[in-house]
Amino acid sequence: MATAARIMIVEDESDVARPLKAGLDGAGYQVDVATSGESAFFRMSAEPFQLILLDLTLPDRDGLSILKAMRARGLNMPVLIVTARDAVHDRVLGLNAGADDYLVKPFALEEVLARVRALLRRPPTAQSLRLSVLDLEMDLFRRQVSRAVVVARRKSVRPWNG
Repeated sequence: MATAARIMIVEDESDVARPLKAGLDGAGYQVDVATSGESAFFRMSAEPFQLILLDLTLPDRDGLSILKAMRARGLNMPVLIVTARDAVHDRVLGLNAGADDYLVKPFALEEVLARVRALLRRPPTAQSLRLSVLDLEMDLFRRQVSRAVVVARRKSVRPWNG
């Protein structure tokens, strides 16, 4: 049996987070909840999640800045924005910032579950499975770390006897 996907809900309103967590738990997912932007960003940078459900209006750090910082750091897990911001402008901003999908509150749990399943069906990108800095590379799929070996060749210089 496959391991259940690990999902983080980033939502500061408990009357939204609680039933959302219960519905995802009931569908067999491992669900964590972060109630502030800073704690969410710290956890998603340090722990493996297969999907993030992200509110845009959060205390201490808004969802769009979290999303942009995630993408800048190479964190490429799918992100479903779940927010009350329903203007077309907000949706375009969220999707252009790197969100994979956008859902407006209030929502039906069945629709959230369908969108979660759709996002989790997508194969992970090769970029999301490899992290690299300078000559150091981590392959998250194979759980291997490698480092490029640069061999400097010394040119032999002979004096010219012209």
